[in-house]
Amino acid sequence: MHGSSTTSEISFRFPQAQLVVVDSYQAAKELLDNGGAIAFAGDTSVLAGWVQTYPEYKLFPRLELRSHSLAIVLPKGLQYQELRQQINNSLIRYRQEGWLTSRIQYWGLPE
Repeated sequence: MHGSSTTSEISFRFPQAQLVVVDSYQAAKELLDNGGAIAFAGDTSVLAGWVQTYPEYKLFPRLELRSHSLAIVLPKGLQYQELRQQINNSLIRYRQEGWLTSRIQYWGLPE
């Protein structure tokens, strides 16, 4: 997609690839559906859900071009400390209960 770090990574790792840059995942799907492309690179968490919605598509196994962590962003300031603590406690509980691991496996995401 335009502005994506994936474009330069693919150009570097696969110099023979002919890239077509699109503005959205929907534009990529239309391109694939119409034969204008044979593959699409995007965010693993999005594409994992995508292949569940469109089972005719498949993810390449473990072809991670680049990894970026996801985060929860909160405003600065002590007035948000209670919310910050609640989120931290929830994440700790989700990890201890195995919920995070089950979501990772369910969505086919790398750990």
